[in-house]
Amino acid sequence: MTDTDLSNLTAMIARAEVLVTDLKAVYERDLQAQIVSVEALNITHEIVEKCSNVMDQAMTLYFNRTIAPLLIKLPRRGGYFPAARNEES
Repeated sequence: MTDTDLSNLTAMIARAEVLVTDLKAVYERDLQAQIVSVEALNITHEIVEKCSNVMDQAMTLYFNRTIAPLLIKLPRRGGYFPAARNEES
């Protein structure tokens, strides 16, 4: 893992933390209004998407650094860490 890779992951995690802070404020506002706003739904989606991206990139970096060098033949796609059971899902 290079310094750039680590910096990118750190920046993405920091952004997710900012989104969580934003979401707390939106949730408090929505709770007072007894609604679930589109903004709350969108921020929630952004957080899940960001965290999924961080996990994918971290696993890809780990794969490339520790597993790939031990393989005789690399998979055609490199490391692939799907969110679904298979590519059709």
